[in-house]
Amino acid sequence: MNKILLVAIMLFSFGVVVAGPGELMNNICFQIRSIIPLVSLTLLVIAGLVYAIGKVLGQEYRSKTESWATTIGIGAILGLIMAVSAPLIVETLTNSLGMESSEFTCTELME
Repeated sequence: MNKILLVAIMLFSFGVVVAGPGELMNNICFQIRSIIPLVSLTLLVIAGLVYAIGKVLGQEYRSKTESWATTIGIGAILGLIMAVSAPLIVETLTNSLGMESSEFTCTELME
């Protein structure tokens, strides 16, 4: 876990050096808003399939598959909530870092 955190911090600081903090925050927000909804909707479909397959299987698998489907569904809903609230989260981060909030739009990828 510490190695993953270290790599994330290194990539973030490399992105700040190369692109600048405003552009980096904008690109992170844009990627969250474009990728996470697709993943969440795919997870909802998978949760439905797991739930349906559990109904076909016997009683011993039904409770397991229902809990799996519920867990997958909750994760998908949390992903959708995160995608919707991404601009607010990024704006809060930029304000706490002392950057101007007008540096990012969160609607298009800046290059």
